[in-house]
Amino acid sequence: MKQLIIWTVVTLMVFITLLIYGLEQQNSQIDTVTARDLHNISNRLQKDSPQTSITLNAVGDILMHERVYRGAEQQGEYVFTPMLEPVMPHLQEADITFANQETMLAGETIGLSGYPRFNAPSSVADALSAAPVDIVSIANNHTLDHGREAVMQTTELLNDHEIDYVGAYRSYDDQQSLRVIEQNGISVGFTGYTYGTNGLRRPDGDDYLVQYMRDGTMVDDIQQMKDEVDFTVVSLHFGNEYEPFPTEEQRQLVQKLTEAGADIILGHHPHVLQPVDIVKTDHHESVVIYSLGNFLSGQMGLERRIGGVLQLELTKGLIRPSETSSVTNIQLMPTFVEFEQNGNVLNNVSVVPLANSSLPDADTIFDDTMTHMQTYTNQLDVVPKWVQVQ
Repeated sequence: MKQLIIWTVVTLMVFITLLIYGLEQQNSQIDTVTARDLHNISNRLQKDSPQTSITLNAVGDILMHERVYRGAEQQGEYVFTPMLEPVMPHLQEADITFANQETMLAGETIGLSGYPRFNAPSSVADALSAAPVDIVSIANNHTLDHGREAVMQTTELLNDHEIDYVGAYRSYDDQQSLRVIEQNGISVGFTGYTYGTNGLRRPDGDDYLVQYMRDGTMVDDIQQMKDEVDFTVVSLHFGNEYEPFPTEEQRQLVQKLTEAGADIILGHHPHVLQPVDIVKTDHHESVVIYSLGNFLSGQMGLERRIGGVLQLELTKGLIRPSETSSVTNIQLMPTFVEFEQNGNVLNNVSVVPLANSSLPDADTIFDDTMTHMQTYTNQLDVVPKWVQVQ
């Protein structure tokens, strides 16, 4: 009997030992599987995770020469909205639309004027609102053409039309307020700078009136904004007028701002189109267009009448968004400024898709524009119109 008890106890201990060993082996296998598949699971989550996306449109210089606003006069009022109607369906396809408003809009209280020191009718803002344009840069070489008062009146007008602005501000506090537009769960931050203001100086103590590239704040501004938004857009008024390609200095600056965290860089000032590029640095990548050209102006010459609507798709993963954000589907729809010249007045001004213009060789010009804009990258699609717009 005693031997039976001993045998039973020994058998039970062996069973318990084997059971514990088996459980340890099972746990070890589970741990091995987890470690082996962790990387694959992470990649799968990023690939298959839900995403949200928006489209961003950007257009170039809105430069109101006297011959343009004189042609817009109807019964004592200046009406600009019809000038944009042919491209409005293309602008309305975007979630956010940006424009470079190159002339102040202080209106007749200051006195209307064209080149070389511009001040346009305030009703230009009606056309921007109807387009619709959501945000503009007003940092350019004409920002100070009529001093502080023109900046104050223009920014007040834009506020009244619920159009945001960057690059020139009403006060220091206004300058420090980040410009962020959120759509569909994606936040996009904007800032803007100019190389200068044609020798006109900011009043002492009013540095907020216009942001110069030489102020030395661009990198810090971008890094600060990068921490607050999903995408950062930088508008730069730089380069040489009427040149089809950027300078080496411009390309180096774009590299620097890309490394700082800029996702999209929009160039202005040359008044002609300059190519799109995908810029890669050690830690970041950006989409840049060195010049969007003239969108609406009274400048003469074929190249100065061709502009474009740049469209980008901004996508953010809802899981680990900082690692799954991307700028894709880069498209450019070239545009053309139509008008009928009557002495010093341009009548029937309208911005139209280049492919639909009255130019007899529009197809050839479109193809040449495509080749030019794709000089630096084949990731750009140059299209006659957006697929969605019939």
